[in-house]
Formats: sequence, structure tokens, C-alpha cells
Amino acid sequence: MQKPGRPVEKRGIVFVDKRPPLEHWARSSAEPDYSSYWEIPGPEPGVDGPDTDDIEEAIRWGRERADLVLVRLGPDEDDYYSAGERQVTRFVDASGRVYPPWPPAWWPDDSIR
Repeated sequence: MQKPGRPVEKRGIVFVDKRPPLEHWARSSAEPDYSSYWEIPGPEPGVDGPDTDDIEEAIRWGRERADLVLVRLGPDEDDYYSAGERQVTRFVDASGRVYPPWPPAWWPDDSIR
């Protein structure tokens, strides 16, 4: 585990997820809109990131920890965006679908926040 105040070794991938709207999923209205999770390769468990209403905060947290940051605004791959230093693809060997860079051209769109 990393000691406080020391730079974090960038590795793995961070997922930043938009939580489903309240009318589609049972959750508290006090629950923040975005969650994040750092998936670290190897035997170490992953790390939960900030739960926040500010997607940029979650992305910043992710970029501090991994070169691969995947923003998932919905359940379909059309809703996935690459927000890290390296482009995220569908498969870990860098093959398959290439996810477009964050932010999408239409962002911000208050209808999905």
C-alpha cells in the first residue's frame, strides 16, 4: 500500500461510472452521481475512489493513479470514453474497439448529470 504524501505508481485502469438515474435504479437521492474504482493488476485488491457529483474530480483522481481511465456514462459501449494518458480499448492487449477521447463533443449536457 502507498504511504501518504508519496506519489502513486501509475498502473492498472480506473473506471469512472455514472450512476443510473433514480427512476431506473433504487438508490438514495443523496448518493453522488459518479463513482470511481481503481483496478490494480496482480493480487492486490482494487481501490474505491471518490463518490462525487463532479465527474472532473473523479477523472482527476483516476489520472493520478493510472494512464488508462475509462468513463462510462451508460451501459452501452457507445457511452464509454477514454480519459487517461493512454487510449482505452475494449481488450487489455490494445485490440478491439477504441473508445473516443473524453470529453465528447456534446459535453456538458445537463440532461445526463
